[in-house]
Amino acid sequence: MCTVTNRRAVTLFPIIYKYVGPGSVIRSDGWGAYGGLHPREWTDRVTGELLVAPRTENHVYIHQVVNHSVNFSTTDQVRQNNTAGEINTNIVEGMWREVKDLVTPRYRTKKECPKKLLEYLWRWYNKEQQ
Repeated sequence: MCTVTNRRAVTLFPIIYKYVGPGSVIRSDGWGAYGGLHPREWTDRVTGELLVAPRTENHVYIHQVVNHSVNFSTTDQVRQNNTAGEINTNIVEGMWREVKDLVTPRYRTKKECPKKLLEYLWRWYNKEQQ
């Protein structure tokens, strides 16, 4: 958990590369900034074949995408993954709901937000004692 100045790929990717190990499965919604986590894919207009851009050093994860415009759980929107069944982001969505309840808009400042995130983590790790 960390604060960011914006949600653009140029901001998020260095954080992801630093803290998420290669080969990890990343599940996200369809936010455009995450699109670079998996190779570009398209369908050949003549044959209908799924074509995928070559993997690069930027594509070291299995990136699964939930289409929230369809439902809370959907089939993986990255067809090249061949993911069986439906996937969801419910655990992280629930966690963010709790964080937003604790870090009200008044505390979403550059100075206060990091402290509130630490408070959330402390409460979460010590919830058995509360």
